Amino acid sequence: MVVATLVFGSFLVVLLSYSEPAASYTSLDPIYIDSATDLSTVELRASHGIIDGDGSLSDPYVICGWIITPGNGGAGITILDRTESFVICRVDVHASSGLLAYAIGLQGVSHAKVNDTLLAYANFGVSSVDSDYVTVESNTVQFCDTAVDLRKVNTYPDYCRVMNNTIGNGGLGIYLSDARCCNASGNSISDLTGYGLRAVTSDYSNFSSNDISGCDESGIFVESSSSCVIYNNTLSENYGWYAGGVYLYDCDGAFVYHNSFVGNTGDVSDQAYDSGGSGNWWNKTTPFGGNYWNDYSGVDVSPADGFGDAPYTVFGDPANTYDYYPLMERPGEETPIPEFGSVVAPVLAVMALFLLVRRRQAG
Repeated sequence: MVVATLVFGSFLVVLLSYSEPAASYTSLDPIYIDSATDLSTVELRASHGIIDGDGSLSDPYVICGWIITPGNGGAGITILDRTESFVICRVDVHASSGLLAYAIGLQGVSHAKVNDTLLAYANFGVSSVDSDYVTVESNTVQFCDTAVDLRKVNTYPDYCRVMNNTIGNGGLGIYLSDARCCNASGNSISDLTGYGLRAVTSDYSNFSSNDISGCDESGIFVESSSSCVIYNNTLSENYGWYAGGVYLYDCDGAFVYHNSFVGNTGDVSDQAYDSGGSGNWWNKTTPFGGNYWNDYSGVDVSPADGFGDAPYTVFGDPANTYDYYPLMERPGEETPIPEFGSVVAPVLAVMALFLLVRRRQAG
């Protein structure tokens, strides 16, 4: 068991992970746990697929190593109205026929992590409602109407997390609704009939380093959300009615920069569209700049600084906006900003040593 603890103000956040490998998948009936389920003994927990843990933050219940194949309309793993901590890892959940209602469903759960699972042939791959501190990470979700669906998450900071998942061959990739301070990053999303990532009323969220391609609706669609950051994504060959790449609707204070827009198409605009909001920025200034647009026709002459001399027009309603620092080349990975402690601790140590030396010299 590996447990990392972070402290943010008065909030104690525990990031759960489970590192013991499952030798192979073992067939199991669907798992159903609600507020009335008795998990007081090892035997009772085992009968519900729990192989380890006591449900605490430091030792969560672990559901791991199972293959679950319900029939059409069934559900794989259901957890309702529980205050304990859960990790669901290395399970294979798919329909034996037709489509599942959902592969993994969480409602009224706190501190849950879904990690390294294989989910397929369901209306919802992972569905979470009214659940806090939810992490969906490093899963493969295929042939689902909606791969990841998270609704009504209002914890701080950035929990829920949807990270490093592989999603494809389905309808909608990631759907967030009332998911305040969410972090959706590092996901590979392709070949969908709907949006790659859609977020509604999900203020202060971060959508970064996602690779989204081949979607029949916009790669990223953010609606009625404030102060979101859309950064370092690659959006290629997506189609959308308003725009194939990024579509902002009724958003305020968004930052959209260091993304690569390649070959997206739409009926109103191809790459991006900004409608109905205010205060959205499609670039930062130097040294970061704006976005890479493969259809940008400007030049970089005066000065030759890697940014186009003329702005790139982002169409919108009621008025167009602009990327004033369009990138001439696709952006690479930026050096991550160091954690606060990794910067401050060495500085304080050096200052303490300096003061100690000065005192000794004065003495």
